[in-house]
Amino acid sequence: MLAYASARDIDPGLACRRSGFDLDDFRNNPDAGISAPQIENLWRDLVTVSNDPLFGLHLAESMQLAALGVVGQIIQSSRNVQDALTQAGSLVPLVSESFQMRTEQVGKKVFIYLLPDQSVKSDYPHTYQQMTDYFAVFTIHELDGLLLKKVAPLAVEFPYELSNRSEYARLMRCNIRRGKELKITLDSAYLKEEIISANYDLQRYLIESINGHLQKDKTDFGSKVFNHLLSNAYLFDATLESTAANFNVSARTLQRKLHDEGRTFQQIADDVRRHLAVTYLSSGKHQVKDVAFMLGYNEQSALVRAFKRWTGKTPSEFSRQLAVVRSGQ
Repeated sequence: MLAYASARDIDPGLACRRSGFDLDDFRNNPDAGISAPQIENLWRDLVTVSNDPLFGLHLAESMQLAALGVVGQIIQSSRNVQDALTQAGSLVPLVSESFQMRTEQVGKKVFIYLLPDQSVKSDYPHTYQQMTDYFAVFTIHELDGLLLKKVAPLAVEFPYELSNRSEYARLMRCNIRRGKELKITLDSAYLKEEIISANYDLQRYLIESINGHLQKDKTDFGSKVFNHLLSNAYLFDATLESTAANFNVSARTLQRKLHDEGRTFQQIADDVRRHLAVTYLSSGKHQVKDVAFMLGYNEQSALVRAFKRWTGKTPSEFSRQLAVVRSGQ
């Protein structure tokens, strides 16, 4: 939460002090914990200072890598997606003791519920709404990782009035309705899909590669956009509009801020894909079709064209030349 706040130009230490606790004290003694009123104050502060009532929603969107990391853990004891969802539900209280996740199958539909403690709902409204938003998007990212494709729910219900229904629809990939609790409805056919553990080697390598390329020490806006695109590079589908929405600015404002730094959104998106494509192919562990899949290309030929534009070589030529160099060492 605080790392994302920093990426949004919010001073984490100052936000914590305004919320009633000291960040350095917490880092030195994490076992002391943060009280529920302090967490409520922190959510309220981050929403107010960022001027983003959907801060929790956008926080979850920025945490695709964390979702893939969770997937990597839960598949170790899962035969299929249904088992994995059960495992994922058991992890929710580890993130927040005030929420539980329950999965139910009825006919050809499966329902995923997020059930809050009633005291959170009544006493801590900011925590309740922001964490509900967060879990909703994070769950979708987990499903993407389990199914190795972008999941489109049949419907999603939220238990409160939404300030920006179109933004919720963008992130949840379906129409949004009002309901009694958070409920994500999926086609039950998803549950029968077996987990192919070998495919998760690609995800694990993706996480390791991305962490190695993050521009952690740079504070310019272009680097923040680069890091956002890099952190959401799995099945790469980030657009100018979706990236601007995550930063809570218009697409025109994002373009202007990048222009002021002498860059464009497309240049940064290409830079991200180029970094990852070269890294994957340099490892010698992945076929071109796998690299195309990881970078979100629908066709292998699209990656081949892009790679030749970036490097002057096709992926096959690049790999052969690299093999020759290595054999001579």
